[in-house]
Amino acid sequence: MICTQSPYIIKTRKNQNGNALWLILIVLVLIGILTAVLSRSGSNTDQSADVEQQRIKISQMIRFTKGIETAIGNMTMNGVSASDLSFTDDGTDNTNCTNNACKVFHVEGGGISYQEPPTGISTAATPTWLVTGTNNAINIGTAAPDLILMLRNVNASYCTQINTLLGTTQGASDPTIDFTVFNGSYTGAQTLDSTNDQSAGCLLSGTENIYYQVLIPR
Repeated sequence: MICTQSPYIIKTRKNQNGNALWLILIVLVLIGILTAVLSRSGSNTDQSADVEQQRIKISQMIRFTKGIETAIGNMTMNGVSASDLSFTDDGTDNTNCTNNACKVFHVEGGGISYQEPPTGISTAATPTWLVTGTNNAINIGTAAPDLILMLRNVNASYCTQINTLLGTTQGASDPTIDFTVFNGSYTGAQTLDSTNDQSAGCLLSGTENIYYQVLIPR
């Protein structure tokens, strides 16, 4: 007796094979979607972590610069002249400073410990603090030059976060900022035009971002 296979069985097997292929394709598509979602989620997590690390460093920097402002306020209240302040250990930056009482970073003066700028905030090879007495911060004190602490070459992303934390915005570029190191003299007619009436923030000077903190408004 010859046994023949039923056409119905063959058709059923073909349908089963087709369904299996569709299931495999659906599974592959779902895996692709899940991978894309997880990738975007991981990227957002990394970005959030980067922003948080930036804000931690910025907060550290702001505490330090505000600490300098407070220390100088105490020094001037104790009789130290604003023209005698020194920001070096040996006082060589200002010949008006003749004892330890006028040294901001000395235990007998401002009593505050010096800190380097946090890594990553400035793109300069060797970031350093700069104090000037040749610029007037608009609407901070009078039109006389102020004592201002600066950090040059601030990373653009850090500059944005600095202004966000301080509640200000970056104004138009101000290419006329003077970077002459303070030596006890308050001279010059340059202005910080884009401070938004804030005593601290991040400014644009030409193509360079500048963090500033007014230490003595005059």
